[in-house]
Amino acid sequence: MHRLKENAIVPKYDMKTLKLYIGFVRKIKPQLTEESAKLLRTFYIEIRSKDKNNSNSYRVTVRQLESMIRLSEAYARLEVCFKIEPRHVREAYRLLSCSILKLEKPNIDLNE
Repeated sequence: MHRLKENAIVPKYDMKTLKLYIGFVRKIKPQLTEESAKLLRTFYIEIRSKDKNNSNSYRVTVRQLESMIRLSEAYARLEVCFKIEPRHVREAYRLLSCSILKLEKPNIDLNE
């Protein structure tokens, strides 16, 4: 964009408008609905069940649940919603599911 200024895309919103919008949505404190809370619980249980390894320990912890809640809140704020709706939870779950890394590696025989 710096080199090819004549081909640069003109932003839809100017910086002042974006700053006003971000300042406004930061003040919103969306509330979790009962339906969304149940969906969060279901998704968290699903993630935990996929994560259990042979030693009965988990890599997915309550932090992932907290992350899913914060992401749901963020999506609600972006849409200027005062309630966290199931669609916000689904999007947070999708994003979290994509970002959790699989650390499974094949066993290495060190005797060779």
